Amino acid sequence: MRELFSFVALVFIFGACSTPLSESTDSGAIHDIGEAAADQTVVNDGHPPAADQGIHDSVFLPNVDAPLQQATDAAPVDAVPLDSVAPDTAVAGDTIAWPTQSCGLQEGDNTNFMIAGASRRFFIELENVPAGYSGKLPVVFAYHGLGSSAYSMNNWTSPVKANAPFIKVVPQSLHASTDPVWDFQSDPTQSIDLDFFDAMLGCLNAQYDIDLNRIHALGFSYGGHWVDYLLTHRGNILASFAQVSGGFFSFSTSSPLYFYWPADTLLGGLTNRAAGITAWGGASDGSNGLFDTLGKNSVQLLRSHNHFVVQCVHDKGHKWPPGGFAKFIFQFFQDHPLGTSPSPYQTGLPQTTPFTGTYKDWPSWCSVAP
Repeated sequence: MRELFSFVALVFIFGACSTPLSESTDSGAIHDIGEAAADQTVVNDGHPPAADQGIHDSVFLPNVDAPLQQATDAAPVDAVPLDSVAPDTAVAGDTIAWPTQSCGLQEGDNTNFMIAGASRRFFIELENVPAGYSGKLPVVFAYHGLGSSAYSMNNWTSPVKANAPFIKVVPQSLHASTDPVWDFQSDPTQSIDLDFFDAMLGCLNAQYDIDLNRIHALGFSYGGHWVDYLLTHRGNILASFAQVSGGFFSFSTSSPLYFYWPADTLLGGLTNRAAGITAWGGASDGSNGLFDTLGKNSVQLLRSHNHFVVQCVHDKGHKWPPGGFAKFIFQFFQDHPLGTSPSPYQTGLPQTTPFTGTYKDWPSWCSVAP
């Protein structure tokens, strides 16, 4: 019998401040960069670093290994009071303690967001949100990989105008150039990056009119691993997800994530079955095809727990998929709010899309996983 996995997602917020987004620094303000430009912005984040010697973020962002600069005109504010009352909209049976006041978030670059004594940084982008928009907004978290940054992840995941409005949140790792980038812990209560996720989501709920039935996450490489970790520990909140060249590691002996992660048991304990995209770069993805193996195993694991999965296997190796792939992820998220079953893609990928141009249709290397 699978043991039931449940949690109370507490938002630990020690303070938050924001600074304006500067075009001369780690700007995430590039939008609508075009299909051709997006295809050229491919990444190989060097994971595992000893084997995959490919292009990583330092090619596009000089001094990526340098510490993120603290804002000089702002200091962490006092702790934000928490309200133990659950929100008026249920979040898949999970209880979150929400902030009772704005955390001072703004569109663009947010810094000095204090979590467990560390200053954290993330981008917020109001994607395709017109002036005067009054509807609830979905939230998409986008996680970068090793040797990369929130800046580049923000640009690689730019939507097109045909994508529906949403809020994109792009966190920066404290250790972008060090394995394992994000704070994977056998005990999720000890993970500062899980606290970071909770805090960002809680603050967004306090400040924006977000749709709690449309909380999504995507990630590349170690960011993809982190999305899988989020799925096992916040899977009753995530409506849908996309792991790109990521995958599940089940036991502490599985390199390169040296911690105990009983993913099979944790997935079995979820009450929500989030739909997902699992993408990877074929047999050349990673040293000795590591991510080819992980991709196939992840699809099998997810399907064994009745998660609907679209699998996308391109042939570009350990790189972000070509063809303006992000827009298909965002469309998938739009079509899969919390609790969607059966998937509208159950009988096959959509034959028509809202997109135009060369890459208007789903890639031929994507299909519904059996």
